[in-house]
Amino acid sequence: MVHLSDLSWDRQGEEAMEEYKKGEMVKAVVLEVDVDKERISLGIKQVEGDPFAEAVEGIRKGAIVTGEIVEVKDSGIEVKI
Repeated sequence: MVHLSDLSWDRQGEEAMEEYKKGEMVKAVVLEVDVDKERISLGIKQVEGDPFAEAVEGIRKGAIVTGEIVEVKDSGIEVKI
């Protein structure tokens, strides 16, 4: 089974499911094997690698960066670097 959250890095829920059709062959990464429940969890997006991890590859704790404020919320601000 591939959970909705493991279909796409940039598309969520039903929107991510629109890409797939019954009978289609896909590549997936085995995320978990649960012998007791006889279930294997798969991830399709993981085959491509995490784009966030690639984007922040050169950024380390303590680094000084410049960014643009893209959203102001009650919980904080979102900054694009």
